[in-house]
Amino acid sequence: MRRYVRTSLVVALSVSMLSSLLLLQPFGGIVSAQKRSAAAQPLVARVNIKDRAEVARFVALGLDMLEMREGDDFFILTSPAEVKRLRAQGWKISVDGRQTTLLRRQRPDLKQNRAQAAATADKTQAGAASYMGGYLTVPEMRAFVDDRAARYPNLAESFVYGNSWQRINKGAAFGHELFGIKLTNKAREQGNGLPRSDAP
Repeated sequence: MRRYVRTSLVVALSVSMLSSLLLLQPFGGIVSAQKRSAAAQPLVARVNIKDRAEVARFVALGLDMLEMREGDDFFILTSPAEVKRLRAQGWKISVDGRQTTLLRRQRPDLKQNRAQAAATADKTQAGAASYMGGYLTVPEMRAFVDDRAARYPNLAESFVYGNSWQRINKGAAFGHELFGIKLTNKAREQGNGLPRSDAP
């Protein structure tokens, strides 16, 4: 009888453990999906560089650098995979939690555009609908300005007025055209016979 009770107890425990594992399986899949999703999200990292020559070498990598700096720390918009790769190359890089939180609070469409750009390392991709979710990169702002000028040709006109310092000194791959948008009312000016201003 004791043997029967012991065997029954072992079988019952085995069945209980097996069913627990089977019940937890879907939740494990959810956690894995969440981890994969977090790994694909863009983030802001800070790179500590003290030497001027190293700064030039880092800039030449063509990363999505942000227009902010704290002491010897430079900031980039990047992905977890790129952080790992840069760390393996010897760069002193860490994720900036505060800036990453601000980035992830932006509108979903802007976050999606930036996630795709960071994941594909396509620095020319720009599809944000507005600047209201945060600062845009230069290509995103250019796309925004050109889109508004195309949508409202009687009210807005985009123009180029020069080149950035990097573009002049290092070539088109490193810099940008300097651009702006002129707001006007062409329909009113033309309809009333008022002179149209060509000044930007």
